[in-house]
Amino acid sequence: MKNYLLFLLSFFLCVLNVSAQKYEIECARGDSANVYPASIEKMDYEGRVDTFWNVASEEVAFRIAEGEIIEAIGRKDGSQNLSGGFKLSYLIFKKDGKLWGVSTEDVVFSDENPEGVKDRLLSENDIVKHTLQGKLFRSYIPYIIIALLFLGVFLFSGYSLKHKKYLPMARIVIPAGILVGSLLEIWAYSVLGTECFWWCDREHFGFWSSLLRIIPFALIVLYQCMSIKIYEQILFGEDFNGDVDDGISIKPALYSILGVVPAVIVVALIQLALGLNNTILGDIIILIGGLAALLGGVLLSAKRNSERFGSFKMGLAVTIFGIIYIIGCIVAVWGLIVVVFKLIIQIIMIAVAIGFIFFVLPKDIFSSNGGGGGGASQPMWRDEDGGMHVSRGDAERANERIAERKRGND
Repeated sequence: MKNYLLFLLSFFLCVLNVSAQKYEIECARGDSANVYPASIEKMDYEGRVDTFWNVASEEVAFRIAEGEIIEAIGRKDGSQNLSGGFKLSYLIFKKDGKLWGVSTEDVVFSDENPEGVKDRLLSENDIVKHTLQGKLFRSYIPYIIIALLFLGVFLFSGYSLKHKKYLPMARIVIPAGILVGSLLEIWAYSVLGTECFWWCDREHFGFWSSLLRIIPFALIVLYQCMSIKIYEQILFGEDFNGDVDDGISIKPALYSILGVVPAVIVVALIQLALGLNNTILGDIIILIGGLAALLGGVLLSAKRNSERFGSFKMGLAVTIFGIIYIIGCIVAVWGLIVVVFKLIIQIIMIAVAIGFIFFVLPKDIFSSNGGGGGGASQPMWRDEDGGMHVSRGDAERANERIAERKRGND
């Protein structure tokens, strides 16, 4: 009885805390949002009753039109993945005496709330998705542009290498395409984080659809990482032999960018050991350590590029281009890791199932029984003298002749 009263009290406080929270349906995609059955659950742990919301996110109950108003009484947070991505979160509302859940991606705080009422349920991450930038990167438009840019760079690179008269144009157009594509990737990530890869995310589209979307994504990322080496052939022409020292210097800058976080961690541990944590001096030391790690490689790349191009301004411009290219590649590779990681368990299960099928099948199931079949193995029959035959009938007739011979010898 005590636990039951605690459960009712927790539920009452939960509802009271977020009363009069009105939200308007503003769909991420389409003109209506999915609604799922929801419930409030309790868990008794060592005499303490904890309550939490539960949403049956695999079962769409109905759809609610854009512009409709709901009164939310709670929030169900999505669990964080190791890859840094999040499962969908939901707002809980009551309709026709039942509890329902709708994705936080599909709601905004309503203007119908009384003055002074503050939004207690939507996070900053939820809110930014409904800004102009958020809406842009929750549409397919920027990602189609990125794909077309790198596809165009790929095709024009090959074409200009075969038709030398287009090399002067390629030396301008190709880095411009790489630069714009990389900047769009960086912009998308700065707005939505890993959720900018929603268009191939399992939570939105399921396993098979996500897998089919990841394949072209992986090809684009692969080419993006290789594009700088192809551009070097266009930029330097026949004089370029693939030697790192003769091309654009980006490796020092790459190592510096990748080394900033480890360097900051090391410096932070040192200042913690010196008792300087939570002090202005400690913060300054961390800042200096991070800048030193970053600038070391960047300045080295700028120096080498200036020497290679014979101009400090040109070397600096190429180095800035290289930094943007590097960050774009890091964002793209990290995004690919995130979306693949979300599928990896299911991929492993499918691979194991396929391997098990091949393991339990008879070894000769794929063997050809016809003659001249591409070198495939063929079943053989052995007679009593050890001779080999291609059919059972031949082996039996051979055994009859062997038996007759043995009787004649007797």
